[in-house]
Amino acid sequence: MHFTRVDCDIYDGSKSSEGGESFAVLNPSGTPGCAVLGMTSAARDGVSSHVASRLALEHYLDSIQNFFQTKSINQTSIELQTDLNLEVLEDAFREANRSVYEFGHKLAAGGRMAASLMGVVLCGDVIAAGKADTGNAYLIRRGEVVPFFVEDAALNDKGKQQNYVGAHSMVNVELSSIFLESNDRIVVFSRSLTENEESKFIDLAPGLDTTVVKPAKLFAEKIFSRSSEPPSIFVISIGPAGIYLSEEIAV
Repeated sequence: MHFTRVDCDIYDGSKSSEGGESFAVLNPSGTPGCAVLGMTSAARDGVSSHVASRLALEHYLDSIQNFFQTKSINQTSIELQTDLNLEVLEDAFREANRSVYEFGHKLAAGGRMAASLMGVVLCGDVIAAGKADTGNAYLIRRGEVVPFFVEDAALNDKGKQQNYVGAHSMVNVELSSIFLESNDRIVVFSRSLTENEESKFIDLAPGLDTTVVKPAKLFAEKIFSRSSEPPSIFVISIGPAGIYLSEEIAV
C-alpha cells in the first residue's frame, strides 16, 4: 500500500532574494501521498537571471504536469516507480533548460539567462530528487541523516564549477532516489549548505521532535547565521501507509 499522508512545511527564503528565487509545490496526480517540488535561484543579480529563474520553474512544472496527464504513475509497481520518478525529473530538467536557453538566444542574452534548479518528485513509495548547480536534500530516518547528493560541503564555502539551467544547450543533472518508510522526514534546501551549516543541520535534525509544527522555520533560525540569509527550505514528513479512522467515526 502506498503512503497516503504527506505533510509539507515551507520556509520561504525568496522574500530576501529580491526576486531571484522562486519555488512551487503541487500534487499533479490529484491522489493522496503525491507531491512535486521545484526550487529555482537566479545565477546572478540582474533582470536576465531573474527571468531565467521564473521561466525555468514554469517549464519544469509544465513538463511534470504533462507527464502525469499521459502516464498513470501512481499505479505502477515499486520496481518501475523509481524509474518513472527519475524519468519525470529528467524530462522536466531538460524542458526547463531548453526553454531558458532558447529564450535567452532569441533575446541575444545567451549565457546571461541562467538559473539553478532543485526538484523533487514524491509518488508511490519512492522519492526522487534532481539538481542543476546547487541545492541538496537530506533523509532523516531513525535518528540518522543521509544526504541525497554526496558533495564536499567545504567546496561550497569556496565556490565550485557552475552548472546552470539555460547556460548551455545541454545541462548536467544530478539525480538520486530513495525508497520511503513511514515516519521518514525529508528536508530540501534551495542551495547547498556550507560545511558549517551542514554540521549544524546534522546535529539538530535527528533530535527534532516530529510534533514540531513548523520545522522548516526552526531549521532556518538554528542553522544559518545572521550574516547569511537562509535559503528556501522544504520539509516533507511521511505518514503511515493507510488511512485510519478515529473511534468516533470508525464502523
